[in-house]
Amino acid sequence: MKGCLVGPEKKCMTHQSDSVSSRFFDPIQTLLPECPHLRQCPTLSDERWIELGVSRVIEAPESGRGFLQNLVSQGQRSPSYTHFFETLKSKRRLNLCDDLNDRVIEEKTRSLNDALSGFKELNGFDVRAGDGHWHSAASHDPVRFSSLKDDGTTVSRKYPVGHLYTLDLRTHLMRHLITADQENRRKEHDMRGLKRAGAEGLRKGIAKGRKLLMVWDSAAIDFGYWQKLKQGHGIYFLCRDKEVEKIRCGDRQWDRSAAINEGIVADRQVGSSTNSGYLVRVIEFRDPAIGKNHRFITNEMTLAPGLLAHLYRMRWDIEKVFDEVKNRLNQKKAWATSANAKSMQGHFIALAHNLMLLLSERLKKEEGIEDLEEQKRRKQRRAKEEQSGATRRFANELASWLLRATQRGVKFIRWLRAQLRNPPSWKAACTALSTLYARL
Repeated sequence: MKGCLVGPEKKCMTHQSDSVSSRFFDPIQTLLPECPHLRQCPTLSDERWIELGVSRVIEAPESGRGFLQNLVSQGQRSPSYTHFFETLKSKRRLNLCDDLNDRVIEEKTRSLNDALSGFKELNGFDVRAGDGHWHSAASHDPVRFSSLKDDGTTVSRKYPVGHLYTLDLRTHLMRHLITADQENRRKEHDMRGLKRAGAEGLRKGIAKGRKLLMVWDSAAIDFGYWQKLKQGHGIYFLCRDKEVEKIRCGDRQWDRSAAINEGIVADRQVGSSTNSGYLVRVIEFRDPAIGKNHRFITNEMTLAPGLLAHLYRMRWDIEKVFDEVKNRLNQKKAWATSANAKSMQGHFIALAHNLMLLLSERLKKEEGIEDLEEQKRRKQRRAKEEQSGATRRFANELASWLLRATQRGVKFIRWLRAQLRNPPSWKAACTALSTLYARL
């Protein structure tokens, strides 16, 4: 068959009825038929294409051609090199991937532990961390500019590829927000990307009537835009403060005796010296572990300052996910040159992260399998923080976050790769993972 290297294309990827592969891809098989962008394709079905995209993230091959050749070497069906890369240009399949990840998140959110359930003040909020993540250009991307080396030689360079992601701080599920503009910017600023994504992109998956608190670094500070999103869409921002001139408008009252506010030095209301009329809060927090002061800025005016300081601390979770993407999944380079392909890679990375999270939670709940050594290390770090005073007195409310894995371990990822390549039964695979955790 044209466009297929090994075997005829069937409706779906061949899984053993009860294998790691079948359970890993189960959310895709269950939810894909509900997607409005689904179409019938006899050469490369949408389900097979989604599974190939996720597998390419997990397998971490050096190139797309190498990924397809590995499939053939393992006796699996593979599309031709040309056909696979043509599908990466498809706007319909890009929309399909985006919609599918939204459905996975909506369906599975209720089954995951809520790391913020101990804070009743946040009942009306969705809380998401956000940031940009960059990797190198695709092999065939055009040269965009030249630079001179110290020895006087000229080096041709390409634009790096950037993505904005958001991470739900309650569940750790990830969304791809937008791909950076490569036509008009060498490296697009986060705020410009946020404005292109707009309120609709930021609020995706959030029920009407609920507020959204976005936790970003200082690149997301824009008082005027904050005011627009707050008034029209119930979106608030929390960032690390920049050293820019502000007008101090007075100190705010806060409960100094509350455990949640331990470490808070000040909570002030300020205004921008350039955007008159936009009032925000600046919160100063002294880290008891190292004695260093941190300043945060937000347009959210009701939550306790200590809780907001803690939420910014949780923003580190998204940095750990980026470390997983770059160093454990080896996603350091764009897959292809088209804008759709670059965005598609971002969606596949988010979907792969979410499927790994769901599988690891399933192993824990159904089989009692988790990396106890990593749990031990997390508990030891927590004990050190408690001794130094870094973990404040409201640790009971943080229990599900303090002991939550912020990324999948190398052992888990290597095990998953092996199961997807040559899947044994679920029970045999679980035994192998238990042995791996116990002995290595």
